[in-house]
Amino acid sequence: MLGHWGIDVAKHAALSRKLKPRSNPGDWVTSRDYPTEMWMMGKRAIVQFRLNVDVAGKPTACHIQQSTRPKAFDDAVCKAIMRNAKFEPALDAGGSPVASYWLNSVTFHM
Repeated sequence: MLGHWGIDVAKHAALSRKLKPRSNPGDWVTSRDYPTEMWMMGKRAIVQFRLNVDVAGKPTACHIQQSTRPKAFDDAVCKAIMRNAKFEPALDAGGSPVASYWLNSVTFHM
């Protein structure tokens, strides 16, 4: 599956350092990102996502892995994550940066 995501499987199997967030991932999506209509309706959600991250540590794509929906939550997560997430890149066995991925989830509740 990693190859399908654009990850070099062999290099990723022998990382000298995994992808490392430059800031607290809990701060990437805040209450300001709660979709207004969903908040007004009292809706809650759990959104599991995957980020593709390039050799510079920049997210290049956000993919929803699983969600309780509505889609407004998915869109809010990807928009906030792509705007705020920054990483120290993963390093291969020789210490060179490699593309990697990040899996996490966001919970919206009141």
